[in-house]
Parts: sequence; structure tokens; C-alpha cells
Amino acid sequence: MGLQLPEGLTTYDLLKDQGSALGALATFLAVLAALGIGRRQSRDAQTVGDKQVAALHEQMRQLAEDQANEKKIRQKDLLHALSIEAARIKLLAEDRLVVALPQLGLSTSLSRDDRAEAFLIYTTDVMRNSAGISELPGSLLSPCTALIAAVDHLNSIIGVRARFGQLGWRALVDALRAIVPRADAILTQGALASEQVRLHAP
Repeated sequence: MGLQLPEGLTTYDLLKDQGSALGALATFLAVLAALGIGRRQSRDAQTVGDKQVAALHEQMRQLAEDQANEKKIRQKDLLHALSIEAARIKLLAEDRLVVALPQLGLSTSLSRDDRAEAFLIYTTDVMRNSAGISELPGSLLSPCTALIAAVDHLNSIIGVRARFGQLGWRALVDALRAIVPRADAILTQGALASEQVRLHAP
């Protein structure tokens, strides 16, 4: 039994209507596929973006950690240098006291002819100009300032009073004695600060 077309409908009209329907269906499926691909690409792009942001955060964290480590290394080196300088100045003051103490009973004054300049103590730039010295804790910065002042006082009285023959042995001994405890304070506080740096090392 053959397929009968409705009256007035030709085979051409039937195929044309079916083609339009198939075209619409194909277009609809293409749109769905495009939307699916777009969503997948969007998810992929977001994943890539999230990974890039995470990598950037990791780089920033690593940079901050490296900077903190470098600061600790610089601080450790500075504390070591301060301890060496304080020990050196203390040794120089004690050596000069060995010479000056036996002279206390003399009523003579030091002058340039007596080689008073041999009692001068020269400091390095470690305590005066080192980078990071201002970041030291007050418990260490104060003794550094006090030691510098004591050494400058010694050199000042030698430079001024000895020039005019007015520097007595008592004043020289007192100035030398004032240096020793200040150097000891740096050695003590420096050891404590170094221990703190070591304990907080990564």
C-alpha cells in the first residue's frame, strides 16, 4: 500500500517543509554546541586564571620570605661585627689602663711631649655608619651610643687638654675606665640579640 500525499501537497512542498525543520533543528543543535563549548572554554580560562593568580601569590610569598631571610642574615652579620668592635675597643682601653694606672700617684700632667696621643682609641664605622644600625633594639642601640660617646670623650680630652699640658692621669684613667663597662654592655646585649635572631631563624 503506497503513501498518499494530502491533496494539494506536492512531494516538493513536503521535502521543503522537512528541510526547513531539519535546518532549524541543526541550527538549534549548533547553538547548543556553541554554548557548551563557550562554557567549557570559560571554565578552562577561569582555571588557567586561578592558577596564574595562585602562582603570583606564591611568588610574592617567596619574595617576602627571601627578604625576611636576607634581613636576618644582615642583622646577624651586624651583631657579629658589633661584638668584634666592642671587644676590640675594650681590649684597647684595658691595655692603656695597664700603662696609665701606675702613673696615678704622679702629679705631672700629660702633654704631647709625653706622647698622650698613644692613648687615643680609634673606632671603625661599624657603630656609627652601618646599614641597619638604627633597626637594632634599644637595649643594644643605647650601649652603642654610650660607647661611642665614651671613646669620643677620651679622644677629646687627649686632643684638647694634653695639647695645653692640662691632662692629668686621673682624668685619663677615668675616661678609659668609662669605656670598659659600655663595651661589656654591647657584648652582653649583642649575645642576647644574636640568640633571638637564631631562635627566629627559619
